[in-house]
Amino acid sequence: MEAFKEVFEGIEASVEEKKSVFICHLYKVLAEEEAVSIIEKVKKEYWDARHNCYAYIIGDEGRIKKFSDDGEPSMTAGRPMLDILEANHLRNVLAVVTRYFGGTLLGTGGLIRNYQAAVSEGIKKSVIIEKIPAAVLNISSGYNENGKMKYILSKENIQIINIDYSDNVSMNVLLPLEEKERILKLLNQAVNARAEFKVIKEGNFGMYEGSLV
Repeated sequence: MEAFKEVFEGIEASVEEKKSVFICHLYKVLAEEEAVSIIEKVKKEYWDARHNCYAYIIGDEGRIKKFSDDGEPSMTAGRPMLDILEANHLRNVLAVVTRYFGGTLLGTGGLIRNYQAAVSEGIKKSVIIEKIPAAVLNISSGYNENGKMKYILSKENIQIINIDYSDNVSMNVLLPLEEKERILKLLNQAVNARAEFKVIKEGNFGMYEGSLV
């Protein structure tokens, strides 16, 4: 697993050149069938537009990639849009750019520039989260040990998901997989192995501005 980015909330964005308008919508999609369905809905909504071009990347490893120029000259829309998605390390994403023709031909370079600009503007305006490979770790300990471990977790910028105080203290933390063994060793050393550690789940977790989402 490796870190990537994902759309949390897609916001409409547009660019304009010589009265041609390029409107971008970004969506989170987890399957090709979902992407195809959304593309068809966009085409119906913008039935009067000359082109509804798209590009998508599906799967945490980005194995499914497709694009369409939808009538624009070959390789002037879909592929350039896909390049922007890849450059921003996005996964599970669909970008649809609707073009209303302004009456003036923009040429190959103009089309590529504007389709890419529309997607870039869409990414800029949308809420994008980072997905990191991590483990949810449960730590059970006494109160004194918990205080020592919380100090280390804070110092290492490790996210504490929740804490339950009873006879002992039980807390869940989110450990990036690449830091997992190092952090576990630090915690064990700090409390002389007087704590119990249990991995609850491993996977890709969403982070936005330093918080789990």
